[in-house]
Amino acid sequence: MLPPIRGRLAIAYGVMILSASASLGVFLVESGRGVFSQYAAAFLIAMAMASGIAIGVAARISWQITESLGRLARLADRLASGEPVEPVMVDSSHDEVSDLADSFNAMAATLQRKIEGIEEQRVEAAAILDGMGDGVIIVDDSLHVVAVNRAAEQILEVGEKEVRGASVAEVIRHHDVVGLLELKKQTDGPLIVEIGRDRHQVQVVVTPVQVGEATRQIILFQDVTELRRAETIRRDFVANVSHELRTPLAALRLLVETLEDGALDDSTVARDFLNRMHGEVDRLNQMVEELLELARIESGRVHYRFRRGNLAAAIGEAVERMRPQAERQNIELILTTPPEPVEALIDADRLHQVIVNLVHNAVKFTPSGGTVTVEVRPGNHYHEIAIADTGIGVAAEAVTRLFERFYKVDRSRGSPGTGLGLAIVKHLVLAHGGKVWAESPGPGLGATFHIELPSGIGPRRGQPTASEPLVENLRSQAMSRNERDILEG
Repeated sequence: MLPPIRGRLAIAYGVMILSASASLGVFLVESGRGVFSQYAAAFLIAMAMASGIAIGVAARISWQITESLGRLARLADRLASGEPVEPVMVDSSHDEVSDLADSFNAMAATLQRKIEGIEEQRVEAAAILDGMGDGVIIVDDSLHVVAVNRAAEQILEVGEKEVRGASVAEVIRHHDVVGLLELKKQTDGPLIVEIGRDRHQVQVVVTPVQVGEATRQIILFQDVTELRRAETIRRDFVANVSHELRTPLAALRLLVETLEDGALDDSTVARDFLNRMHGEVDRLNQMVEELLELARIESGRVHYRFRRGNLAAAIGEAVERMRPQAERQNIELILTTPPEPVEALIDADRLHQVIVNLVHNAVKFTPSGGTVTVEVRPGNHYHEIAIADTGIGVAAEAVTRLFERFYKVDRSRGSPGTGLGLAIVKHLVLAHGGKVWAESPGPGLGATFHIELPSGIGPRRGQPTASEPLVENLRSQAMSRNERDILEG
């Protein structure tokens, strides 16, 4: 085991001094004998040898120190650049260089653990940020983007490469949001702006965060387009139901007041008024039943009985049920089916409900003398049912909303109904694993409703297959009442 550096240097210099002293002693002794010239040379040789040994020892020690310190310096540079380093090993032990190496190794290990912890946190934060449904952008003091997540890229319709480092004004392109960022203060409340080519309704919240001496601003984008749309549908529903309730209730009140004022004494008038009151009550009952029906379908409490059967025959039965109403309104109802059976896995009762609803709508919105055509088009994997009319048609902006709950194209016409029929149709067709859509060239040019049903599969995965008997009984009663109202005109 070698002594510390200072000890080894002292030994080297001691060796040199002792050698010199010994040589000097030899010189003095021999000079006393009068042999000066011979021993002077011996003295110089001894001095040279001692000096050489001392210099060699010192050089060896110096090399060890320099090599160890150089290795530490190189590892320190690697550590400063963020590279992982291996523990430092030195040739000596229990000296100053060894102590320095141990301290360096401890410092490097601690720093490496902290770096790994920070990296783990960074990866977790990045995963959370990218997994968020809301968009997030982080900007620095100069209002340049330093971070952006995937949701923000989709909302703003930009890519990360073109956004990172860019001015936030170039990315968001909305003066209200940029104005908030320039103020560098938290928003008092949510700001709703329109962003993107599709003019999405986006709620923006700005939160400043102090990071050391710098200020970062976190911008949160929440796409509330669907929420606003749902709110619009809800308002439409409340307004529509209120109107549909108010109209029959007002009629009932008027009829009752008229009977109280003396019309009850006239049996003919009284009977007519009572029939009208029955009609208004039936309309109220139909609206409530439709609301309950849609609620049961959407909550999965409806029982479906899928069996393989003749699709064309099932549609033909529903169309024939609607023929009396079409004839009363002087509308030609045409059914076109292939001569051979069209096999499919269907719930005949629910399909009957779908066709009756669509044909009823077609007849209701087709003027006298018009035509309603129902055609069955068989296919290998899907069968198509088309119900076309020559009626009032639908504007392009309204076609996409026809299957929304509570939506009515034109309330000013005062047409009866709650706007729930097509929403029910959509859910029942989806339960069959199919799809339904509408087309119209425009107002006054008629409309066509298309249904596409699979030829050999049953309900879509996840569709309900059972419900309570009471619910099924209510459904049957609702269907019989609705069909009676339709058939009686």
